[in-house]
Amino acid sequence: MAPFLVLIPVFTAMIFVVVERRTRTLWQRWEVATVGPRSPYRSMALARPAAGRAPASVRASALTSILLGSAVVPGAAYAIVHMRYDGIALSLLPEIASTCVAWCAGWLLLARARVALDLWRLSVIASRTNAVMLVVVAVLHTVAAAIGWSDRVAPGYACLAAGLAVVALTRSVVQSRMVVPSAFDAPNHRSGDADAAHA
Repeated sequence: MAPFLVLIPVFTAMIFVVVERRTRTLWQRWEVATVGPRSPYRSMALARPAAGRAPASVRASALTSILLGSAVVPGAAYAIVHMRYDGIALSLLPEIASTCVAWCAGWLLLARARVALDLWRLSVIASRTNAVMLVVVAVLHTVAAAIGWSDRVAPGYACLAAGLAVVALTRSVVQSRMVVPSAFDAPNHRSGDADAAHA
């Protein structure tokens, strides 16, 4: 099962490359070109499509969210099912949910969907909250075991929770600075550009 968990992000990265290429038309921009002689009375300005793709910040944000989702969600789910945490591992579920939201937002970023920004902000806020919550729960779990309020401490859970907390906090801080909302402005329309060119 462990090798399969490693292969999931690899296959996801390959799919990302294909999808990114297919969604470049959604980021197509229009440029004004002068057609005909250089004479001001015979030349004509026309708007024509130019090759475009998502900005580097958008592509980086989408890729990191998708890869983290492909790695964190299966890994955390595998840990919950196969490791004995006496039920405390259920505290990982909120982070799994927010990572799933970020994973969906990553694909929607490539599709230039406006709802992607809302999901993106939601996942960032949720990840920050979950990071703090995971650390607090891990500390309380360790303290409770030390003073005898629980049967035993689960070092595996404490390490996993701390690792997820670091990943969640780092992702939320870094990615909150990546996506530029202005990149999701409606693409230029040919008619509008043509009117501006003739004006």
